[in-house]
This record gives sequence, structure tokens and C-alpha cells, in this order.
Amino acid sequence: MISSGKSRVRFRCEGEAKVVITLDASIIDDGAGGESAGNTDQRQQGRVRAFSHLLGTSGVTFFASPPLARKYRRNFPASLDGAPFLLPIVGVALRRSLEQWFEKQRITPRVIGEFQDSALLNAFGGAGVGVFVAPTPVEHDVRRHYRVSILGRTNDIVERFYVISVERKIKHPAVMAISEKARQTLFS
Repeated sequence: MISSGKSRVRFRCEGEAKVVITLDASIIDDGAGGESAGNTDQRQQGRVRAFSHLLGTSGVTFFASPPLARKYRRNFPASLDGAPFLLPIVGVALRRSLEQWFEKQRITPRVIGEFQDSALLNAFGGAGVGVFVAPTPVEHDVRRHYRVSILGRTNDIVERFYVISVERKIKHPAVMAISEKARQTLFS
């Protein structure tokens, strides 16, 4: 375990093939001179009622480093049976959806790593550690940033995207503009 001040990072290796990474920032500076964990009175007095507004839904794309992609692209998705896979941690909606999809496809991936942080998961995928998924609307950015190849896509796994607002009906011009642009460019 590596520990420094407010945050803690834990790397744990299990056997030769499995890596579990936990990033824990239990005390976060709230920018107001205090720590969120110590300002319980202020948080209780300043409750904010928030509303979620669905922006859109998408399927997911399966990615891997070019060498892994050459090996597992052919006969997708059946080729994923036994493939090294990087997954979100247990309890995350995407993890549940992936496990259900694997079961439906009769695929048993070899889980190499479980990640709480999707950017870290993607970075390990880009380094060639295993196959991973990301929402289809961002596949161009994922390919460019992590230098990975596409194995395949599915719309059977659905990712949902929301804007969170303090307004029951979105009225703020900036939030309206961002929401509309996202609907037009990401989910059209």
C-alpha cells in the first residue's frame, strides 16, 4: 500500500495474472478551506436537491491493443471466450451489464484486472494488458488517445448518460446548450 496524506492508493496482485487496483480519496478538500469529511454541519445545512435528466443512451465498443486485437477480433464476440479482460469493479452498472452479456453469449473472459477508475482501466487496456469496453460515442477519442483497435460493438449493453441539474426542468441557457449539443453529436 502506498499512502500519502489525504488519499490512499492500493495495488494488490493476486497470483500471476490478476491485478486489483483501488483508488480511495476518502477526504477531499472542498475548496472552501475545509475538508468535506470534517464539515458535516455545513453539508447538512446546505442540502441541494438535484435532478437527473437523460441525455441519451448508447451501446459499447470493445477495444484492445493492436496485438491483442489481431488475436481476438476474428469471430467476435465468440473470440472473447478466455480472452484477458479488464472490467469495472463489482457493483458498477456496466460490470453487471457485461456479466449478463457474457452469460448470454456463453463467454467466460479471463479477468485480469478490476478498476474503479475508467481512465486507469483504459490506460491498462492501451498498454496491452487486456480487452476493455467504452461507450460507442467516444470510440474515436479512445482509439486516438490510447492507440487501441476496435474488436467489435454491441447495442445489447446499454450505457446511459445524464446531466445533473438543480432545476426540475432545465432552464439555464448553458446547461440547455450543453445538453442539446450532446444529444446532437453523441446520441444522434
